[in-house]
Amino acid sequence: MVAALVPLWEASDRLCGKRLQALLPLLVESLESHGHLSLDPAVREALLAMSSATIDRMLAPIRKQSGGNGWRRPPRAYSAVRRRVPARTFKGWEAHSEPGWLEIDLVAHCGGRMEGWFLWTSMVTDIATGWSESLPIVMRDGVVVLTVLQLIRRQLPFSLRGIDADNDPVYSLRPTAST
Repeated sequence: MVAALVPLWEASDRLCGKRLQALLPLLVESLESHGHLSLDPAVREALLAMSSATIDRMLAPIRKQSGGNGWRRPPRAYSAVRRRVPARTFKGWEAHSEPGWLEIDLVAHCGGRMEGWFLWTSMVTDIATGWSESLPIVMRDGVVVLTVLQLIRRQLPFSLRGIDADNDPVYSLRPTAST
């Protein structure tokens, strides 16, 4: 079973078990239809029925052997606030079924090295519709991100209702009355 799971984990860019489990039906179907994967029907059924905890347990030795590949952020200690705030993954978006609830993140175009100058892209995606906007950022700064959000807000074909961002400190800037 691990032999079938590892290529899927690699193809997903080494997602955690919870995200990989949600992606498996689409990933298996896509890889099979393009000839990159051929699974025995029983193995396919077992993979698609596997829980996220089982996926994490099965991949634990592989993750340990592979080590970090250098481009993912190292884990940080969780603050008391983060322990109390629930994180939404693939479930929990029912309240955001109408357009205007955005997911935002920054993408670094750094070639795997976070040193020196490089371009960032601010990616914004509407949860309900999948509408996406992106703008380049030359400086990873809260004021710049706020300016980009104001520009993107004007381009949206619907009203902005809310924004979900990760715990990146660049999103911790509080807008003033003038912004």
